[in-house]
Amino acid sequence: MKPYRLRVLWLLIGFVAVAATIYAMSFFGLKPTRLIEFALLALTPLAFAAVGECINEKSGQINIGIEGIFLISAVAGVFWAEVFESGLLGLLMGGVFGALIGGILGLLNVYGRAEQVIAGMGLNILAIGLFQYLLMAIWAFPGIHIFPRTLVVPRISIPLIGEELAVSPISLAAIAAAFA
Repeated sequence: MKPYRLRVLWLLIGFVAVAATIYAMSFFGLKPTRLIEFALLALTPLAFAAVGECINEKSGQINIGIEGIFLISAVAGVFWAEVFESGLLGLLMGGVFGALIGGILGLLNVYGRAEQVIAGMGLNILAIGLFQYLLMAIWAFPGIHIFPRTLVVPRISIPLIGEELAVSPISLAAIAAAFA
């Protein structure tokens, strides 16, 4: 069998398996739309990070520090969302901080001739410590900060199989960015 047809066959098998799982969940009284909502919620930041890493790889750089960038931009996004009292502005500021830190790491690697893996690991270690420090310094609570529900980006309701699927427009943008 040709590789293209084999790929299409496996894709079809995957879709059938997902459809069967969703049907089985609804048969046992579970709400499959909630599973899809949670999966899309978890997918969003990971998809944006993966797209950014793919762009990095195309340029010939390795970004080992992506976890550190992730942590610092998340704290910055939550902080600025609470300062501006807007989830969208917090999201924008988190992206700006992530791009700024990624740019600094890129400059260190390219122009400073730093070893990419060592610089990335250093950024990860710095971010883990800075994350804990900022949680204590800003919110006076170690380990976790609960984001106010009023600042969450509003979701879009999509009718799906007789139920409503509430999806964030940011999740849809992450999916579009992954396919672009």
